[in-house]
Amino acid sequence: MTISLWLLFVVTFVSALSIPGPNAGYAIAQTLTNGPKSGLLASAGFAFASGLNLLIVMAGLGLLLANNMHILIYLKWVGVIYLLFMAFKVITADPGSLDTKANTSKTRIFLFAVLVSLSNPKVVLINIMLLPVFLSPDKPIFIQGTVIVATGSILSFFVYSAYALFASKFMSKLKTKTTNRIVGAIYASAAGALATISK
Repeated sequence: MTISLWLLFVVTFVSALSIPGPNAGYAIAQTLTNGPKSGLLASAGFAFASGLNLLIVMAGLGLLLANNMHILIYLKWVGVIYLLFMAFKVITADPGSLDTKANTSKTRIFLFAVLVSLSNPKVVLINIMLLPVFLSPDKPIFIQGTVIVATGSILSFFVYSAYALFASKFMSKLKTKTTNRIVGAIYASAAGALATISK
């Protein structure tokens, strides 16, 4: 992989990540309900999932998943149900409970971020179609794959961290019932975005 090809991958990947979707919605909602650290933890989950997704495609398993998309579809609906549950929980909560003292499991935040990201069927298909464009046939595939996976993970973390840190600017205002509804709407929107994704 040449420098120019790598830079093209960076621009393409960042452009794809920057489009608001279920990942961004989850990172924002976690920040608003549990604080900036939770948003960054969710971003770390997305980074792990991005690297894993790229690794799966690079290893050739992506083609297997492309022919068995029902596996990811089931996971997708688990994610949709959980996001809707979170929306209901936030909307019906006492306004004062939306602060950084919320007792949400760090492991749950991280693992659900991974689930939300990996259960997006389009990501696998897009990676299958795009990755060959960024690979040089005359260069070692292992090295190129390592660079792509590492780059994708790092870019994913920074993009979703930017969403989370932007949302953290509004933390001091989160003490009203209206704010609960806004955060609940963000969760519901993330659920809707995930639900409308099809293969």
